Amino acid sequence: MFIPNVNTCDFPHTISILNTFFPEVMETQCFNDEDLPFCEEVKKTEIGHLFEHVLLEKIYQLKKEKGDTNICVKGYTEWNWQNEATGTFHITINSSYDEKELFSKAVKFSLALMKAIVFKKENRLLSK
Repeated sequence: MFIPNVNTCDFPHTISILNTFFPEVMETQCFNDEDLPFCEEVKKTEIGHLFEHVLLEKIYQLKKEKGDTNICVKGYTEWNWQNEATGTFHITINSSYDEKELFSKAVKFSLALMKAIVFKKENRLLSK
């Protein structure tokens, strides 16, 4: 996202929006340098990292709704703002080509949620 602020601490309403529209993401597992649970990490993390967690949780939910029982969804986010523009994130998700429709739905939801956070605009796509 090419916006001047790229950390959730710059968007003080992040937690409130997540708790209102997608509280499940607060319980996702997170691997970070401080070994913080995601519900703590989210208070001061890069917006791309938040996007990754929202996307992973939405994919998990969609798979569960489909009836999948052995679900493992993993991902990671990388960035290097010395070599690329600030706000450039590389997000890798373990998803297969046959899941492209499910993945597309998850991306649309995740983008809508990010817009709600970044631009303070709640979108009807967030309706459950």
